[in-house]
Amino acid sequence: MGTEHLAELVRLLYPEPHVLDIPGAPAPPGRRPPVVAEYLVIPHARRPRLGLPVRPRATRLGALRHAPAPRHGRDRLRLAAVRAALGASCAPFRSRVRVFGTAGEDSLQAYLGQVLGEPVALCLYIGGARRANHKPVVEILDAGGRPIGFAKLGVNALTRDLVRAEAGALAVLGAAGLRRATVPPLRHAGRWRDHELLVQGVLPVWQRPAGPAGAVPGAMVEVAGASGTAVATLGGSGYRDLLERRLDAVAGRPGVRDPHVGPALRAAARHVLARGGGVTLAFGNWHGDWTPWNMHPLRDTVLVWDWERFTQGVPLGFDALHCALARAVDAGTGPGEAAAALVRDAAGHLAPYGVPAATAELTALLYLLDVGARYLADRLDEAGQRLSAIGDWLLPAVRPAQVPARW
Repeated sequence: MGTEHLAELVRLLYPEPHVLDIPGAPAPPGRRPPVVAEYLVIPHARRPRLGLPVRPRATRLGALRHAPAPRHGRDRLRLAAVRAALGASCAPFRSRVRVFGTAGEDSLQAYLGQVLGEPVALCLYIGGARRANHKPVVEILDAGGRPIGFAKLGVNALTRDLVRAEAGALAVLGAAGLRRATVPPLRHAGRWRDHELLVQGVLPVWQRPAGPAGAVPGAMVEVAGASGTAVATLGGSGYRDLLERRLDAVAGRPGVRDPHVGPALRAAARHVLARGGGVTLAFGNWHGDWTPWNMHPLRDTVLVWDWERFTQGVPLGFDALHCALARAVDAGTGPGEAAAALVRDAAGHLAPYGVPAATAELTALLYLLDVGARYLADRLDEAGQRLSAIGDWLLPAVRPAQVPARW
């Protein structure tokens, strides 16, 4: 991802008639209007990760001061070096984006200022590898550099649905009176130009974490029951019908890299659902992507963000399983080994939810089928990431030979 994506992102935020000056792109011709925004590209335009506002200085430093700590040690050292360098001068960072325009021209920055009732600056989260669910995300800062929110834009059918879903999730959870989990406050949801827009408040991720994440299971359980729970047989549940419809959709999806994976996943699911149809399960909510990089445990609560996958009416415990799988893969365990271990050790992961050991394995298999359907629907198989090839790591864990004769 380089200057092409950088230019695409900035053009989304500052549409024509704004004029853009992007590193590596031809200089804009003719007389230019005044500069309305200028960004330092960190670390550089060939590998852009952040776009920091150059002026005023307080916004530049505020965007870095309140950034969450990276997961890996070398990335934390790089962030510390960038903070130290920018505290003194912008000079070491030569890649800059300049936006030219005039007062009154429509831009996301101007629109957010209207929505929030004060002038704002933006920090651009450019990110890494492109994915089907990639969406522009910007941090919103006031004139003094204080973070006051984050905005997400849905720019295609998938991401518009995700942004709407996250807004709905924040509304539901914001009214639920959660204490063990803390979610961002919903500040605005609507449309800007042709895009779905969500503005959410800031969580204090810069506060020192509480150390070992002992509060996380309790927070997961609280979220699972935030809108109530229900008990039903798997075969008589709405969840079974929804899962089958999703699997049917991905099984017939054209243009996939490996056309055998979707039908194989559906066949495995039918076997699991037939074997477990008479099993009674408890159903509730799940965050949908509760991972170490989407949470920040504090002493008395767990800050949790990225609620775009929040779903109601799923078997209790999916969040614990998803987080355990993410931790294992992030630590270097092969995805296939991690998936097999997840099913084998499901009873321990699901104990905080009160899931009986006798149904824990079924719950883990349903979780794997669920995320497999999602990854195929989102075309993750085309992204070239570690979990993209679900035929190599997920299918072996749910194949019929792994399913007991009965539960």
